[in-house]
Amino acid sequence: MDNSLKLWDAESGRCLRTFDGHTRMVISVFLSADGRLALSGSDDGTLKLWEVDSGRCLRTFEGHTSSVVSVCLSADGFVALSGSWDQTLKRWEVPSSFPRVCPPRLAQLWSHAQLATIETQATERLQRARTALQSGDPVTALHLVREVRQLPGWERAPESVAVWNLLARWCVRGGLRATWEAGTWQGHTSSVHSVCLSVDGCLALSGSNDKTLKLWEVDSGRCLRTFTGHTSSVVSVCLSVDGRLALSGSWDKTLKLWEVASGRCLRTFEGHTDYVTSVCLSVDGHLALSGSEDMTLKLWEVDSGRCLRTFTGHTLKVTSACLSADGRLALSGGWDRTFKLWEVASGRCLHTFEGHTSSVDSVCLNADGRLALSGGGRTLKLWEVESRRCLRTFEGHTQLVHSVCLSADGRLALSGSDDHTLKLWEVASGRCLRTFEGHTGWVNSVCLSADGLLALSGSADHTLKRWALDWEWEVRTPVE
Repeated sequence: MDNSLKLWDAESGRCLRTFDGHTRMVISVFLSADGRLALSGSDDGTLKLWEVDSGRCLRTFEGHTSSVVSVCLSADGFVALSGSWDQTLKRWEVPSSFPRVCPPRLAQLWSHAQLATIETQATERLQRARTALQSGDPVTALHLVREVRQLPGWERAPESVAVWNLLARWCVRGGLRATWEAGTWQGHTSSVHSVCLSVDGCLALSGSNDKTLKLWEVDSGRCLRTFTGHTSSVVSVCLSVDGRLALSGSWDKTLKLWEVASGRCLRTFEGHTDYVTSVCLSVDGHLALSGSEDMTLKLWEVDSGRCLRTFTGHTLKVTSACLSADGRLALSGGWDRTFKLWEVASGRCLHTFEGHTSSVDSVCLNADGRLALSGGGRTLKLWEVESRRCLRTFEGHTQLVHSVCLSADGRLALSGSDDHTLKLWEVASGRCLRTFEGHTGWVNSVCLSADGLLALSGSADHTLKRWALDWEWEVRTPVE
């Protein structure tokens, strides 16, 4: 009844370790097959995963609404199962970064001659696939590349993935085949607060607590340029649609406009009386929107740097701001647990959306402006803008959600959280398609490429990570 677990030496009867962390009685415990992990269920409604050697709590699983009375781990340690007095069973994904012993598998050995033959086959079929695409025959190309990706060592080979992704022009996206970490970019010396991808997905921009912006080449992960000039943390960045301009917002209370090609600061926007927390450029590049801890949004004329309008209505800090594609609407989120829809031309607040139980840290609109996505607390919420109705709540993160993003077609959502993970969601169902693990600090910012083939994240661990999204393709019919 002391709310703890204890590990005992069966032979001597000696207590080796006490695991403390639950706030009420522990009802069920389970040891992994290799003895390295322990799982517990408690009257406090949570499960906890423990590292046996150290007694450290690796993860707390929350979601049950009553006592957790039974818990179990799969033999490989990747899945946990729980039963509760709330009359449900829940299946949990155990992060792959936690200690475990993988079951042994036989590996086939290949001779140099065999590998050379496979490479020749792959290269020849990829060339035939490219020729088929140039001839307008995606069916043949899809068949050929699928054959290549079934060859040993060619499933994720850059050459085969590159041709596979070319099929997006002729095909519709099917299910998600796989995801993987495609690169870690290092260069910032402090927390990365914001990331942004160019429309074509070739360039990425980041802003950091180290007071700089960095421009990256996506394919290579190479830092092309560092932008200096802010005197405090750069917490929000944005690239113009044509990729020629960059906009940044900083805790030095200013916005700065940059020429991407040279890294030169073209203009500084001054007017906010507290930290600038969010910036956004209009599609045509003529307007900029900013949000600040001074509880206001400001609309700026990019060419002159003149403040055209100040939006007031939030009662606490503004954390996030964005413009609709047509530039007629603006959306903002704040510490007052609301987000607001604004008419840009007049500065009038059209509606205040309520439903989050804590600060709304991130907001975005889909391409046609009909849907809005908000992140607050540990959840995301999808809203129908016209009816002001909450359509769906996405649950799964175990800590605060810092950043949300909608795909260009509105079918996918991406979120980043204090729990060190990103999650990819199917908007129509609210289902979590994939959890991305690898960061060792808060995930502060996330972005999806326009084609939906890659995700980018920035973290308090000082790094950016690029994630590959590998989709199954289905050839479009003439009607499609």
